[in-house]
Amino acid sequence: MLFFLLFVLGDSPQFDLLKATPVGSWQEREETMTDANGRQTLNVVRSSMVGKEERDGENHYWLEMETQTFELKKGKRKPKGDPTIMKALIAESAFKTDPGNVLKNLSAFGKDIIIQTGKNKPMRITGAGAMAQGLMAAFGVELKYDFEDLGHESVTVAGGTFDCDKWKGHGFSKSKILFKEMEIESDATQWVSEKVPFGTVKTEGTSKVNGSKSQHSAQLMAFGMEGATSKITEEPTEMPKMFGQ
Repeated sequence: MLFFLLFVLGDSPQFDLLKATPVGSWQEREETMTDANGRQTLNVVRSSMVGKEERDGENHYWLEMETQTFELKKGKRKPKGDPTIMKALIAESAFKTDPGNVLKNLSAFGKDIIIQTGKNKPMRITGAGAMAQGLMAAFGVELKYDFEDLGHESVTVAGGTFDCDKWKGHGFSKSKILFKEMEIESDATQWVSEKVPFGTVKTEGTSKVNGSKSQHSAQLMAFGMEGATSKITEEPTEMPKMFGQ
């Protein structure tokens, strides 16, 4: 079943994402999800800050995420679908007031979004944030995270060893989607460092959807403070507007 989740950070610790993530910086991480039946999926995600421009009298930044999904079986990776690139234009104020929510919801915060799957022609969605809000309002799903600051901890991952801020969050939502009750509960612990673009060093957590439990984790594999450019090089086609936009 298709449904949309809006993750909202309540009482979240402060993190200066723009200070940690100058234009040209990037990070690559691996995210693993294990479902209730033990099936594993791996996402290799590369996040890059690829540009800056002024719009409506405010600085905006182009944030790009490239994701390749794999099925994991007996330690081997099997590609699942084509790589997907999402590039979003996001206001500076959003990065400053709600950085965690921005990174979880590019489609909700992006004024413009460009999406490319595999070798297909890229598509541009103008006014993407309003469109995403319309979808979420229609389906009525919101998952609010409240975070607890657990202090500092040294963490070693594939990408290096870092002195991190450690946060623990809990989120819960109960709503009705297409006449079906949907109860979602999620717990997540994350380790964050301002020495790393986008901050993420490591995450661990569990989620339950109507009692079906899954586990998820992520770790930083590599990062750099310069050199990132957009991998979308073709002129995008405009996607038709929806929801009365």
